[in-house]
Amino acid sequence: NDPEPDHIRFETAATTYLLRAADIVYLQARGNYLEIGCADRTYCIRGTLAAMARRLDGGGFVRVHRSWMVNATAVRQVTALPGARHSLTLNDGRTIPGGKAYYDVVIARFRAVLHRSA
Repeated sequence: NDPEPDHIRFETAATTYLLRAADIVYLQARGNYLEIGCADRTYCIRGTLAAMARRLDGGGFVRVHRSWMVNATAVRQVTALPGARHSLTLNDGRTIPGGKAYYDVVIARFRAVLHRSA
């Protein structure tokens, strides 16, 4: 269990970390591992995106692809592409792919920063 609702505790090989959920920019599934991206560094832990999504439930994170979740406050722009595809540009300039299965949720959530490509 996490000690505070707005913090996430996790362990790597020899270190236990306690992060504010608000400091997490994105989460990316990598097989049996999960990359946790923050503004200043990334962490790689053993675990699944689904398990972390349950821990972050209601914390402002949005599932945008089967392998990606983003902190909603980190999204600068969403670009709608042909064929129910989309991409998300984060505040740091990083581009995250959006999956077709998540299109409607992403477009509804980020309507204010939606850009339609030609």
